[in-house]
Amino acid sequence: MKQRAAFFFPTIAVLAMAPAAFAWNPYPDVDSPPPDERAYPTATDSYQPPAKPALRPKINMAPTVPAAYVAPAGPAPVSYVAPAPRPQPQAVYVAPPAYQPPAVSTAAPAYMPPPAMARVPVENDAVIAAPVAVASDDDIPSPRRIDAPGPVYNGNSNAAGNSTDKAWSFGVEGFADWYREPSATVKTVTAYGALTAGYQDFDLPWSHWFTGADLRASYGRSDYKSVSGTLNNTPEQEYEGRWKLGYGIVEDGRGARYYSGLGLRYFHDALKGTVTSLGYDGYDRNITQFYLPLGVDLQMRYAGWDISSELEYDRLIRGFVSSRLGDIPGYEDAWNRQTDGYGLRADLMFSQPTESGNRYAFGPFVRWWSMEDSKTDSQAAGTFLEPHNTRLQLGAALKYLF
Repeated sequence: MKQRAAFFFPTIAVLAMAPAAFAWNPYPDVDSPPPDERAYPTATDSYQPPAKPALRPKINMAPTVPAAYVAPAGPAPVSYVAPAPRPQPQAVYVAPPAYQPPAVSTAAPAYMPPPAMARVPVENDAVIAAPVAVASDDDIPSPRRIDAPGPVYNGNSNAAGNSTDKAWSFGVEGFADWYREPSATVKTVTAYGALTAGYQDFDLPWSHWFTGADLRASYGRSDYKSVSGTLNNTPEQEYEGRWKLGYGIVEDGRGARYYSGLGLRYFHDALKGTVTSLGYDGYDRNITQFYLPLGVDLQMRYAGWDISSELEYDRLIRGFVSSRLGDIPGYEDAWNRQTDGYGLRADLMFSQPTESGNRYAFGPFVRWWSMEDSKTDSQAAGTFLEPHNTRLQLGAALKYLF
């Protein structure tokens, strides 16, 4: 019974609400007739769908531009000024100081003599050795190096040193002279003594170059022989000066130096006022010759000796012969010019240092000259020339080098 009542009462409520549901208009904007005026279709009427309700008008939604923003009035903003950039410090490179090696003294240590010992008497006649005080520096003997190298001899007529830039030399020579004129059968033999001097300088702006000068003054007595007779003990003089410029390397007393230069030789034969064994009058004769020396100076050291050998070729540049025939009645002086000739010379010198560091040098030498016929000189008395001749000199030299 209770189940039936539960189903029944809801059903009645639904049915009671049905007329109100049919009377509800979903479109309130559309006019609808009141319920009593509604036309309900009949069986004979055709179906007419209800009219569509009018749509709501569209609203114009065109966008509008907002008004520009106007900032409120106020003080003008201050312009921003950026601060100036700070200067960047410049890196300065400071080079480290150059390396300075420690100074090393090259001076020889001062000589310190050992203290002198004196015998001082004491008790019981015993003696002891006591040093003696030195009163002043004057009491100390000056040290002297006895091993210091001195100038080394560097040739026949010059002096130089491997350990010095400049060197001088003075010396003496003794030699024999043989003169020949084959075509005139003239022969002379002369004994000469000579004084020499030399100077050599290695302190030139050019490395290994040197220059030097030599002088020689010779005086002798001659024995003359020819087809005109004989004549003995007549005076003769010979002078020679040479200048040289050369290049070479000498180390530890060994090496070679090559040189050239200019040489001048003057010869005087004093026969004026003499008469030969056959009654012919003598006359003076002067010869002046310029020549070009070309040589090499070889040096070596052996058994504590410094040995120098100079080899030289001399080329005649020009010679002048003056025969004073005017001293003889009926003749006049003859002048002849020499254009062709040469000379050779060589020496072998030995030297050792003295206690003072200077040197003495000595050794043999040889000199040779060969001259061709001169140009002729024609005059009233005849035609004269200086014939082909040779001269040989052999001797020895002693020099002091400093």
